Amino acid sequence: MTNKHLLCLILLYPLSFQAHSSCADIKVDHQRLECYDQLSKGGPELTDNADNSVPTKGKSKAFDLNTMSGHDIVGYFDDRPIFQLSPHYPNYILPMSYNAKPNTEAFQEFAPGAELDRFEVKFQISGKFKLLDDIYRDNWDLWLGYTQTAWWQLYNSDESAPFRETNYSPEMFTSYYSNVDILGLRLLQTDVGLIHQSNGRSELLSRSWNRLYANFQLTRGDFLLSIQPWYRIPESDEDDDNPNIEDYMGYGNYRLTYKDEGTLYSLLLRNNLKFDDNKGGIELSWAFPVYDIVKLYLQYYNGYGESLIDYDHYVNRISLGILIYEWL
Repeated sequence: MTNKHLLCLILLYPLSFQAHSSCADIKVDHQRLECYDQLSKGGPELTDNADNSVPTKGKSKAFDLNTMSGHDIVGYFDDRPIFQLSPHYPNYILPMSYNAKPNTEAFQEFAPGAELDRFEVKFQISGKFKLLDDIYRDNWDLWLGYTQTAWWQLYNSDESAPFRETNYSPEMFTSYYSNVDILGLRLLQTDVGLIHQSNGRSELLSRSWNRLYANFQLTRGDFLLSIQPWYRIPESDEDDDNPNIEDYMGYGNYRLTYKDEGTLYSLLLRNNLKFDDNKGGIELSWAFPVYDIVKLYLQYYNGYGESLIDYDHYVNRISLGILIYEWL
């Protein structure tokens, strides 16, 4: 070995050690392995997307909440082509859903003289697709989303198993992708949009409202925090089906989620922020993987506002089923 070759090895050794050290600092398993693979092939080193870098466009992979970091998730949506269906809110079916305090008064208006079964089926379908991509400075995507949640009296054969309540929620919003530290949390995405929610009924059972909202999605490690304040668009007195809905549904959703590999734990809160007449709702969720993307799903709801027909009715419900496709 010549002195020139020896000098090159001496100069390259610190760089090689630094590269391997950077790979070791990557927290996401598949990214760390990919980093070492690239080094072994003499390729470029990967950066730690989980903590330090903004997602690179054009490298979106299949959506997998179990293994994706917060940056991976944001990068997936940022890279989605227009008009391709994407996950939005959780998709689930809960065949065993028991409500200890059913809203019999509203059901009597729907079917006079009918008996309401405390066991029913609850399910939700949700998705979104991108309408416009990078509408301002390679950022700000425009999305159209839709969520439908239903409460089905499947076991109530005496009343022909009707759908007790169905809520329809179309929305349009823009998403801004960022990488900003706020009080130890990292703000990855901000949504600003308009949502219409109704139960599609008429006369006394009609419920609907329109809201402007913002949704700030923050992360730290395996914790995901969604802060979603909203403002209700006022309606005239003759058109307002539920004039006091804010007193029960509050002024926003606040969700904290922790993911432990394939297992998810979630806490959703809403509150009217009034000390004299405090009302709101709490939803606790637990999802455990059983097969591929399917998870066993346990959900508990206590309080007001679970559905539009029950917005001012106190609900105490526990449900068991499967989570088919999740998003938070």
